Amino acid sequence: MTEAEWNVAYDPAEMLQSLRPTQNAHQLWEYVKHCLYGIGADAAVDMFQTHITGNMDQPQFLAYRRELELQATQRSGGGYSQGRKPVSINQATQKARAALASLQQSPWDAADQITQETRHQLQRSQCEWLRCLFANPFRPVALNPSWLTSTVLTLAKGIYTDRAFDRLPILADALQDAGCDNENILNHCRQPAEHCRGCWALDLVLGKS
Repeated sequence: MTEAEWNVAYDPAEMLQSLRPTQNAHQLWEYVKHCLYGIGADAAVDMFQTHITGNMDQPQFLAYRRELELQATQRSGGGYSQGRKPVSINQATQKARAALASLQQSPWDAADQITQETRHQLQRSQCEWLRCLFANPFRPVALNPSWLTSTVLTLAKGIYTDRAFDRLPILADALQDAGCDNENILNHCRQPAEHCRGCWALDLVLGKS
């Protein structure tokens, strides 16, 4: 994938492959979480969080996975299967399959598998999330610590806590006032597209990437 293709891509699987040289587990787990929320599998998010933080003991993990595996084999009702091939699968089964995909040990495997399970519903959103969660892989970004003034950090923490992504252009102005001349950071903060939790520019300022 080229830089031009990344900017307009609508195949999340290809975008993930272009990100493989990076090792950003935090953003990948955020992407998986967005996919779970995106198909309405909200109940699976708490268990997913417990899994990735290492707070799920082995018996609990095995019991939960067995429960999902049973649900994932049901094929009654309307809906679609993983990937692009339509079959008869109800929404509860689809959510179970997505939740099962999220339980991989590797964030790469989880991101890849949940993409395959849900992209028939979320393909366009998945690409938008990936562009928000990850900086352009063809243009590495370095943050100068001198840009992290008290004003910048206060704004960034408020945006993160309140999920007030509409304030990102204000953060861009504060960064520029602090001497930031990185167009990738400034342009991303000012772009009109919808941002999401885990936005790479915000997480970079907060040291979460």
